[in-house]
Amino acid sequence: MRVAAAILILAPLCLSSAPAQDVTPFRLALDRAERALAEGDLDLAHTQVRRALERDRRSVDAWDVLARWAEAAGDRDQLVHARHKQHDLAVAQGRDRGELRALRAALVALDPIAEDLHALRGRFLRRLADLAGQYEKSGRPHGAIRIWKQVLALDPENADAPAAIERIAETPDPSLAEHAKPKDLFADVDAEWIAAFDADHGTWDNAGVLERPNYITVTDAGYEVLVRTAEAMEQVNAFYRQFFQYGTPEDGKSVPRIRVHVFRTRDGYLTLGIGPPVEWSGGHFTGGAVETYVEGGFEQMVGTLFHEAAHQFVSLATSAVGWLNEGLASFFEGTRILPNGTVIMNMPANHRLFPLAERMEKGWMANAQDGYDPNDSSSTPEKAPTFRIVIENRYSWGPPWYAPTWGLVFFLYNYQDPVDGRFVYREAFREFINASGGKTGDTAVQTFTEVVLANPKPAYDVEGAGKVPLPRTIEDVDAVWREWIVSLRDEVQGNAVVPRPYGDWGRYAVENGDYDAALEHFEKGLVAEPGDVELLLAFAELLEDHYDNPDRAAKLALEALTWLERQEPQDERLLKAVERLLSKLDPKRRTLTRLQEEMGVALRGLVERYGAAGLDLMVMDVSWRGYAELGLDDLLESYAEAVARTGREPSIWALAYNEQDLKGWVGGDAQDFRPDGSILRARYGDYEPGRFDFRFLTMDRVTRGDFSMEVEVQADADEIAFAGLVGGR
Repeated sequence: MRVAAAILILAPLCLSSAPAQDVTPFRLALDRAERALAEGDLDLAHTQVRRALERDRRSVDAWDVLARWAEAAGDRDQLVHARHKQHDLAVAQGRDRGELRALRAALVALDPIAEDLHALRGRFLRRLADLAGQYEKSGRPHGAIRIWKQVLALDPENADAPAAIERIAETPDPSLAEHAKPKDLFADVDAEWIAAFDADHGTWDNAGVLERPNYITVTDAGYEVLVRTAEAMEQVNAFYRQFFQYGTPEDGKSVPRIRVHVFRTRDGYLTLGIGPPVEWSGGHFTGGAVETYVEGGFEQMVGTLFHEAAHQFVSLATSAVGWLNEGLASFFEGTRILPNGTVIMNMPANHRLFPLAERMEKGWMANAQDGYDPNDSSSTPEKAPTFRIVIENRYSWGPPWYAPTWGLVFFLYNYQDPVDGRFVYREAFREFINASGGKTGDTAVQTFTEVVLANPKPAYDVEGAGKVPLPRTIEDVDAVWREWIVSLRDEVQGNAVVPRPYGDWGRYAVENGDYDAALEHFEKGLVAEPGDVELLLAFAELLEDHYDNPDRAAKLALEALTWLERQEPQDERLLKAVERLLSKLDPKRRTLTRLQEEMGVALRGLVERYGAAGLDLMVMDVSWRGYAELGLDDLLESYAEAVARTGREPSIWALAYNEQDLKGWVGGDAQDFRPDGSILRARYGDYEPGRFDFRFLTMDRVTRGDFSMEVEVQADADEIAFAGLVGGR
């Protein structure tokens, strides 16, 4: 599972409260543990060695220290478990054979059951790896990943399994993104090299340049900005090609490579940019380049680039009129790039939504000039433009029009009947994009009325459907548009809960042949209700019947089976039906089932023997992996009983922040978040009561099993307006 945890700030705050150290925090803790152990201070030694493991749980030396502490403390349970971890990590890290033989001999002398545990691994690991390879060769990435996870259940320190999972999950498929790790863009350079590069390329005359297939990126803002920008732009380019169906292998059309200019400061953008740019702009598309600046934050800058880069594709693939070109570009500000390069689109752009809703609540402009200062192109009217005013296109483009044009596009793309879930105007709106070209005034209004309002998608044959408001004139749209935008704002802010029966909507769409809409509904339903068995099975059927994807269909059916097996009472008829479906979707299902049954018998035997030997940490270690990765639900009881007996568990907390840099975190800019030893200091702007602008620092991590996070935040009253934590999946 992929989880994201984000720290958001408005003004100065800090996390934790200890001074920075010259040596690494890991080495400092381990050295202190060694000294305390030598001096016989077992309490301090235990505290410090666990601090070391929290900073590097893969350290063979740290597990050795924990084992020696356990021996000194007379804790045989901890001693055996620590020696197992030390041995397994040494094997995974390729230590020399002599060391491994010594560790193995010492472990077996301490724990005779270890021989059988290692024999079990030898018996099954090769068979599982071969089966995973067969799944991958047959184009079944989900099946392959599932098998590699079972390898980790038997051998949690196995190096091949996570490498294979990461490689398979690199495919730009949203359903694989939960297994993907963000690409390490700086694996081949160190901090010293980056500092030297930045010093050599810190002016626009000597700006850094990086050429990729679709863009030539140029920046004076440093190597990290250069590389991260180039990677993000290549990923979004691939998405635009698919969305607009322009420049794909199937259509054979050419998309020119253009330049991406990222200036370090806004002043640099305004003075050195092509044109130069208009004063109020945050970025622009010149035809041969997109330009913006990074001052203000990387994430904000990337959103601007996505907007500007969309103009290239809108211009190539459509005949959209100018305001609609801008509205479509703003629409793509609501995108997110997943770790494997997949682009998730059609999310609300809150920086457009919130001001638009506020203006709508204050009323409607009488005309395009109402409330607009002709001497200030960036002035924003207090009220919102009507639908007619936007479509008539009788205004000079400027900042006040971004939010309304975004809102018009987002509304037409997403307006739904809440009963049958159909998108009322989406198909007609696609027609209007090209029909809008060159039209203004009454002609534009007439075209919109004839193409969009006169052609809503007919209601499905579902009881209660077809009662959603369907405006007949452009004046009638205003009330519906306002209610929809304000309701969306309230929902995004958490002030309203809107029921969305995604499973029902998906099934209605399938019944009416609208398979892409069904796919969209089911994908959202998986996020909202991951345990909805009916949705899982309907989605699996859709993927098999209409998208030629039996691999993911089998994954969904298996998830449904897992939920069904945990229900009381069990629906035997449905269980058998799902088993038959799985046998149909996965030709290797029978082979895998036999293998899992053999592994289950062997693991249960090991758990029973470790329990009889009083080695509860090994009971927990083996039983939890059998439960979490192999689906052996009865082993969860063994785990819980061992926890109850001992009051402890084998897992050790890992530091999310390494006390040195922001490795493993994304979105944090140096001016917003600054590492300072065990403190992570944060500052964004100056304190202003009631101002709630913020910056995210996001930890994006692939996890197995349960995941918990603990953060201590210091946020002083009258100095911080807004700070907190956000968790998501």
